[in-house]
Amino acid sequence: MSAIRRLAVVLTVSAVAGCGTLSAPPRDQFHRLVPSAGAAASTQAVDAPLVFVAPFGASGLHGERALIYAHADGTSLEQYGYHYWIDSPRVMLQQGLAATLRGMLAARVLTEPGAGQGLEVRGRIDRFERVDHGEGAGTAVVALQFDVYRVREAVPVLTRRYVREQPLASDDLADYVDATSRVTREIFAAVAEELKPLLGP
Repeated sequence: MSAIRRLAVVLTVSAVAGCGTLSAPPRDQFHRLVPSAGAAASTQAVDAPLVFVAPFGASGLHGERALIYAHADGTSLEQYGYHYWIDSPRVMLQQGLAATLRGMLAARVLTEPGAGQGLEVRGRIDRFERVDHGEGAGTAVVALQFDVYRVREAVPVLTRRYVREQPLASDDLADYVDATSRVTREIFAAVAEELKPLLGP
């Protein structure tokens, strides 16, 4: 083998070996929303009022599992690569609200349709994202709309929209997830307080 061919082989082997030392592509990371603050669900009597919590409504983007980043222009959004909620926000928020209501209300809280009585809570996700303001680490923004119906009635007995914003201490997405959990807990606690008078004495 000529010197030139030997050099070509050495360079090829080195290039292949070099490719093997490249850093691996980022791994998918999954984030859990913790909206219930660990409150234990209380046991309710079989004749307690019923509250049905439906899966939340959402736009196509907010219904997907990828975390969302909103730009400072206020109109454009994009999804983070490799960072996902463990479930669709539609389901995470349904389950989280149900857990909060079970801990705060004297009611049986269902996530599947039950008997034709009681209250039905329908939530909608308006905003559920990290916002870049052009400076600092950004803000966690959660905006949720709620309509409460008496089962089989067409007109809501309560309509509320809650917006919470939490400035972030760093660019770490763990801080964003923690802040989102915190403000979501605040909203769910407020919803529970609004429902208490509707359940009767």
